[in-house]
Amino acid sequence: MQQPTEGSAEPVGEASELETVLEAAGAEDTTDAAGEEAYDDAGDLTYEPTDAGDLTYEPTDAAELEPAAEDATELATAEPEPAVAVAVTDLGLAVRGRTIYQDVSFTAAAGSLVIVNGPSGSGRTTLLLALAGRMKPTTGHLEVLGHELPRESSTVQRSVALAEMHGVNPLEPALSIHDHVRERISGLSPWYKPMIPARRYQAARTLLEDLAGSVGISASDEATLVRDLHPLERSTVGIGLALLAEPRILVVDNVDSILDAGQRTALWELLRQICADGSTVVASCVELPLPEILDDDRCVRVDLTTTEHI
Repeated sequence: MQQPTEGSAEPVGEASELETVLEAAGAEDTTDAAGEEAYDDAGDLTYEPTDAGDLTYEPTDAAELEPAAEDATELATAEPEPAVAVAVTDLGLAVRGRTIYQDVSFTAAAGSLVIVNGPSGSGRTTLLLALAGRMKPTTGHLEVLGHELPRESSTVQRSVALAEMHGVNPLEPALSIHDHVRERISGLSPWYKPMIPARRYQAARTLLEDLAGSVGISASDEATLVRDLHPLERSTVGIGLALLAEPRILVVDNVDSILDAGQRTALWELLRQICADGSTVVASCVELPLPEILDDDRCVRVDLTTTEHI
């Protein structure tokens, strides 16, 4: 395991910290010199109820089973996977004179499990948003997948997916798993293909079932409402929805929302397996996982617990 890095943070609550930063982002100019948005509201995972017509699908014909010509071209010209997924040097964020985090430096190879560890108010969530290209840091240098942030934030956002994150992209409690899956697939589909192929929906359900099996739980019925899911089920659904985009980097905030120690360990094992399958995972926590996770050669710990409160 790589050695911990250090950062500094203001001792504010996690929710109030994020609200403070978002409020400032709304009041100030958040575009860079190139005119790109340096902060994105992560609306790609924010769900709203849809009408009944949006929740139906029809079988596809044989033509839809073949990749579109433009899709094939995109695959043929896809950029190669960089050896380094994330490179951070002296990164910091301050809002209206308040330091959220500072002096964060680390490098993570592709396929790493990056664990951002720190107490409530240490800047874990805002750091994750910066790494995902959704929030602009105020100091330091940041590259994700070979792209400099925030200048190339739009490009990074297409390759980095957020699992459910409180205050950013919460799942809608009144919607079912079925509704969320269809909404997510619809958001990932071209505008000229409004109908969702049955095979794609089934592939998404299979993914969720496989994830549930990986953490030792039964897949919930697709009609189950989000508000009826227990924390591990909800976390698994949030991760599954993010993985539907086939991201190169997956961001998972607050693994400690799983209070049961055994289930929390199962979730860490799932994240480690996702890394083994080729993706990079950036996850945050207050309580570190078991040594077998930390001692994995793919693990990179970013330590925000050593703080200088400002």
